[in-house]
Amino acid sequence: MPQVVTPCNNMPGYSMYAAQHMTPAVVIDKFDGNVLRFPEFNRKFFKFVDAVYDDLDIRMSHLEALCVGEARNAIEGLSANPDRQCAYEMGWRRLNGRFGDPTALIRKVQNELQGPPIRDWDGKELTILRDRMFNYESVYEAWGRSGELNSTDVLMKVFERLP
Repeated sequence: MPQVVTPCNNMPGYSMYAAQHMTPAVVIDKFDGNVLRFPEFNRKFFKFVDAVYDDLDIRMSHLEALCVGEARNAIEGLSANPDRQCAYEMGWRRLNGRFGDPTALIRKVQNELQGPPIRDWDGKELTILRDRMFNYESVYEAWGRSGELNSTDVLMKVFERLP
């Protein structure tokens, strides 16, 4: 379940900006360790939690609450550290080391292009492949590697699946 970040304590469910502009509160989805979602999680966390709260206990509590599964395993045990600054920084070092590596992100996107051949009547699988190809293109462009989009290896993975 997503967590609502409420920097304005007197208005549950709304941030100060939301209260002034009547927009809903910012929702940060829990991060489960999917490297494809890490850049968004990282960006939202630093914008809506880290930049808003000075208290390291609050930051660490949000970080622990928003990490589940493999991501939670990466930061498990840090809450026991009495040095909150150290715990918080170590948590982000672990998360960035495990999920923030551009090579891991690109490898994950490449692997998602693989699979069994798609039957010509299977529109659903073709749509899934199209979406994965879009993800692949987006990731490569975001990391400045768009020149590699037309590599023989990638094109072969896609063509082997087409009907």
